Amino acid sequence: PAILTDYWKKVYERIFTGIEVPTAKPVNPNIDRGTLDILEQEGSLVYGTGIGSIPRGAPGYISSEILPFRYAKQKQSKQRFTDLRNFRKIVATAGGIEASQLDGVSLEALQKYAERTLRSTPESLMAIQQQYAKSSEFLKEEPLAAKLLQQELGIDLPTDSSRERDYKKIDVQTVLDRVKAFKGGSSFAGVLDDDQQSRVKIGLKKLLSQSQNDTQSSNKAKTALQNFDSIMAGIRPETDSHITAFQWAMNQSFKRGLVELANGGLIQKFMAGGAAESVQANISPESLYAQILALGNPQDVRGLAGGSAFIDQRLQTVKTSDKPATSKEIFKKNFLLSDRSRPYLSTIQELLEIANNNKKRPRIFTDAEKANATKVGLVGMFPFGVDELLYEQLGDRIVAIQMKSLTQDKASVVEQMRKDIDAALGRTTASLYGTQGQDLSASTKEGLGLGNLEGYMIEAILAKAGANPGRLDDRSVDYASGLGSAASLFGIDPNIPTEVKRDVKGGLSKARENFKNYFAKLAFGGKVDYYSLEKSSGLKTSEFNPLVEYARTNDFSIDEFKSYLKNFIEQKRKKANLTLNPFELLNAITPQQPVASEKQIALAQMLKGETDAKYDPKYDKAIKYVAGGVAEAPQKENKQFGKIGLRSGESEITATYFKNQNREGFVTAKKLRNNIFTIGLSKATKGYGPKLYDIVMEAATATGAMLTSDRNQVSDSARAVWSYYFNKRSDVKKTPLNPEDWTKNQSFIDPKLYGKKETWPPATDPAWILQSGYSKSPELIHGSDIVNMNDPKYADYIRQQQVGFMTAAVLAGDMRSDGGPYLWFVQ
Repeated sequence: PAILTDYWKKVYERIFTGIEVPTAKPVNPNIDRGTLDILEQEGSLVYGTGIGSIPRGAPGYISSEILPFRYAKQKQSKQRFTDLRNFRKIVATAGGIEASQLDGVSLEALQKYAERTLRSTPESLMAIQQQYAKSSEFLKEEPLAAKLLQQELGIDLPTDSSRERDYKKIDVQTVLDRVKAFKGGSSFAGVLDDDQQSRVKIGLKKLLSQSQNDTQSSNKAKTALQNFDSIMAGIRPETDSHITAFQWAMNQSFKRGLVELANGGLIQKFMAGGAAESVQANISPESLYAQILALGNPQDVRGLAGGSAFIDQRLQTVKTSDKPATSKEIFKKNFLLSDRSRPYLSTIQELLEIANNNKKRPRIFTDAEKANATKVGLVGMFPFGVDELLYEQLGDRIVAIQMKSLTQDKASVVEQMRKDIDAALGRTTASLYGTQGQDLSASTKEGLGLGNLEGYMIEAILAKAGANPGRLDDRSVDYASGLGSAASLFGIDPNIPTEVKRDVKGGLSKARENFKNYFAKLAFGGKVDYYSLEKSSGLKTSEFNPLVEYARTNDFSIDEFKSYLKNFIEQKRKKANLTLNPFELLNAITPQQPVASEKQIALAQMLKGETDAKYDPKYDKAIKYVAGGVAEAPQKENKQFGKIGLRSGESEITATYFKNQNREGFVTAKKLRNNIFTIGLSKATKGYGPKLYDIVMEAATATGAMLTSDRNQVSDSARAVWSYYFNKRSDVKKTPLNPEDWTKNQSFIDPKLYGKKETWPPATDPAWILQSGYSKSPELIHGSDIVNMNDPKYADYIRQQQVGFMTAAVLAGDMRSDGGPYLWFVQ
């Protein structure tokens, strides 16, 4: 790893290529064989080329910088080496090492420290495995195992053509055992994941099949594969494997977690005498690349993660000695699986989290995108109003049908169209809109089969507009039962059989304009035109208009209006049938005792006691549907608001009713910052509070500020008021506040707003109800009913209203600790 010192790099390079360390000396003859065995088990001996009577593969050279420490650790096994000072003391006592020789010892101590305190991950083990598999010495010693890794794990190894001919000569079982030894344990778990295990197994089959013509080799291959399965299951083969010096040393390095040690920056900290606290968990580049594939291609991910400018800004904060990475390369496989990616892995992980969140969240289109997408053209025919699932279904359907009738070249064009549609989910419509829509002539479109493709897009739009399902065959769009309510887009009869090339395409220019208007209303948050259902309803205009007015008054969605319309038509037909059916006519004129249904009884129980049912249209709708009939538009209560006093100062705004027998109350707001007023005191007769809120909101807006809830406490009734403003009042503007202006009580902050700004929901999400500023065009405050309370003659009246409120609070038990009432003076 790059963070290690140059000296340490050289030490490891020499150790793992079988070359003795410059400072290495022969084994101390005073150390007995038993001690050597202990040190070997501990992993403290370094194998070399061998000397004297010590054969190759046995402990050969031992670094003079390593042995004293290991020996001291054996003599004082209970001693914890917690800092460099204590460690140096022990080493000096045990081996008499000069202070100038401690650098290598210290680093070796860190190795053992990591071994004791850190747990190696599969990623760190694989990284070390790949690092040392590049050694030319390894290729010479283990040519077949090296070739296996080179082919199946994608590791670039130096080639040695002279060894190529020796591959078939190597014993198959030995190769299998070497693969087992290479993983550093009795099971692949912790080194290779499932996919890598499968690839190793496939590669082993390929290599062993090179000598399949030889019966003996074929039998060996069969046995080897059986043992391979056992190894992967964690079962130790019966035959002991031969482990070379290099393999043994590499297995020991697996256990030490050097990559974790280096990535965590523990070397510098330990060398400085500090305590090593924790190591940042490794992030697998393979797992990051799998996430990228799940999101699409690197270009899609770049768009979902915030765009090139945002990503490049984040990458600039990463410290690295290499050439800085850019947004165009970090999501590509070549970069992720290279050493350059290591400093960026945590940042890439954060960017992928942003991308995943953005893909789940509905796209918010800009005005420019909306305008471009509704121009004449193929892409413009299908820009909005269709969710991701429908995009995929439509793309699959288009390709499946077009492939049957087009040549290969034409099919590739349609396939590209499908990719463009899919790309619309991660790129702006403005960039997607281009040659497909405008620059192709009608004959070219028809020749490529794009006329049919355009027809399918029209079909998808018509489905969203309410048309009955079309018949899918070799024609573009075929509606045997007519277009239904969608026929109004073309000005044709809703019930006649319709085929796109005959009826729809002939009026396509008119249809495009209608599509534009339709999606501008439906897909971008506007109201749906109830009158689009008039022709299909069969009602006269004089009958239909009152129903529309009732729907608008009660803020019906299009689905609610359809259900309401259906019930009305059914009731109308029932009344018409009474004159034709003698039995129903007899029942109609025979007095009957009304019987309440279970639903009606349940509703009556729910409405017992004090309720807002008479003020809430939704309760009226509930009564209407439970009763099974059609409710007339409710008679709105004619509230007499009378005169309302308004005092607007630099730091406080108050709106007050002039009290009478019907209503009383006031609302006060205090300035939090230059552009924010918060609601403070408020009290009003039921049903008369919103008017005061409106006036205070307008007064705040007139000063260039916004109104919001109390920043410390919000009651359930107050929250209902803000929810009403957020969800029901299109005349009120809602603006998300900065975090420093959010409620101080964390329980009032929606969990969706936790985390980074990039993950917050759009401004239309209800999570922003209490974290938004509300403003309203100043209209009411200029009315004739508003009295300017800045006039001194009204000051006593405002004080009287507020003192009356506080008197009620005192009577309710709001007392000082000494038993006396509070005195509250309000300026």
